[in-house]
Amino acid sequence: MQNVIQNTVSVIIGLSMALFTMKAPALASLTVGVEGAKAAGSQILTAGECGCEFPWQHAYAQYLNELEYYSGLYIGDVNGDTVPEAVIDINTLGSTIVLFWNESGLQELNLETVSAWGSVTYIPESGQFLYSPFYGHTTGTWGYEEYYLYDWTGTEYVQTFSMLRESGYYQDAETFEYGESFIDGERTDNAAFEERLAQIKELKEKNSESLSFRWLEEEDFEEKVKEILPCFEMPGWK
Repeated sequence: MQNVIQNTVSVIIGLSMALFTMKAPALASLTVGVEGAKAAGSQILTAGECGCEFPWQHAYAQYLNELEYYSGLYIGDVNGDTVPEAVIDINTLGSTIVLFWNESGLQELNLETVSAWGSVTYIPESGQFLYSPFYGHTTGTWGYEEYYLYDWTGTEYVQTFSMLRESGYYQDAETFEYGESFIDGERTDNAAFEERLAQIKELKEKNSESLSFRWLEEEDFEEKVKEILPCFEMPGWK
């Protein structure tokens, strides 16, 4: 039914509606995030001499050190658990990886978009991530829309909402037909789909710049990241 397009091409991140009620504390700064982790008792020292005091620091740094490519990074407590998360902007076209830490260690939420036709947006008011891997942009995929919401449960991120409209047919303003529409996996009429779609797009627009990424090309990128992740290494891509 939901033939979701998942062909991967390395490609930003960037409800308060009754349907989406989970709330999270306001976004913390980098410094507050680190201090919060200390106050929470994350006192296990990382083995070795990398300079990391806490295991999440070492794990995040090693993950970044091994990435083949990314363009920006945000580190802060986006889910309110006092341990910072690392939100990685793979490039300026949308794909995003959220690194978080729980009792099982390093975890990742991989939100991969398809070329330029997709997006990832963080919603500070609810602590959610709004993910759109792809939407229609040509007559061949006319009317296609696809969105998901991910909520923090206290230990992990889970998908709590989905909407999909399959590609339709468009010839001109008077000759067109939408594809089948689904909300949370249930088929729905296009009018109801359009109403919810307008809400989702408003949410996306309102929060499009909710995370202040530090970009790799910035002069002090390495210095600032090392303040949080001591064993971070600048990439040596060729």
